[in-house]
Amino acid sequence: MIDINKIYSSMIENNQLDEGINDTAIFKAVFLAGGPGSGKSFIGTEKKGKSPTIGADPKQFMGGGQLGLINLGLRVVNPDPAYEKLLKTAGLDPKSSDDIWSDEGQEIRVKASELTAKQKAHYVKERLGIIIDGTGKDVNKIIGQKKLLDDAGYETAMIYVNTNLETAIARDAKRDRTLGAKAVTKMWDAVQKNVKKYKSIFGSSMYIIDNSDGSNWLGESQKAHKKIEKWVRKSPSSPKAKAWIASQSKMRNAPKGGIRMESITRKNLSKVVDKAGNRTQSDRVKDAAKAKSAREKSDADLAAFRKKHNL
Repeated sequence: MIDINKIYSSMIENNQLDEGINDTAIFKAVFLAGGPGSGKSFIGTEKKGKSPTIGADPKQFMGGGQLGLINLGLRVVNPDPAYEKLLKTAGLDPKSSDDIWSDEGQEIRVKASELTAKQKAHYVKERLGIIIDGTGKDVNKIIGQKKLLDDAGYETAMIYVNTNLETAIARDAKRDRTLGAKAVTKMWDAVQKNVKKYKSIFGSSMYIIDNSDGSNWLGESQKAHKKIEKWVRKSPSSPKAKAWIASQSKMRNAPKGGIRMESITRKNLSKVVDKAGNRTQSDRVKDAAKAKSAREKSDADLAAFRKKHNL
């Protein structure tokens, strides 16, 4: 029997999150949409070390997808990795459409979705920057997720990776976890019908990238990257976000033990604070250094990405 809670705990433990008010992409959420075979991973989230999924020039490939979203500090929320792992654990073949669409395969899909929902809840609780990776076939679901994020103070955007149907079918056939031409066509039709709706929902914060074979996907990705980077780097502007950051800052610096301040002298301050379990100046300095190091690494990755793509 698959233990969802155990896998979730392991996932969080392995991520080694440096979350909180110093997160580089705090209060930013990007919806990544597109049908099967559209190349969403290649454009938006694929990590350094993997080969391009559509046979593009490896010299043009960079960690974090062609948009460099991961390098900007955004974390991916996608049930596919968990789904494939759970399929294999259950003895099913991720490459078999029969196994995928079987009762057991669909039951496992639900479990993978539950696991991903817990992961997303953890990220949102800390107001971390996230990428919600999906097909975009269910408009109401996207609207509901966006509303919850808006209510929490997030700013949202959508990246829609488009392809023509022929490209989608051809790429699906080459995937490890193929869906089949019939299923791909059905999903492709559903997603195409939603493009106008998403434009009205996200407005100028929606970016459409044509990733069909023979398209100028690189040029479109470069243009979108510049705009998204500027948006992510901006400080949160919503009143809810500002209030949350202020409250978190206050909580981190507040005493935990109700110490009588008049009894604390300059000489014994650090000793009393340590004994009471409060955060000391040394703790805050270490946290600041850690956050600075994380930002510098993120900036270095981003600089490498931009140099690679002549941005």
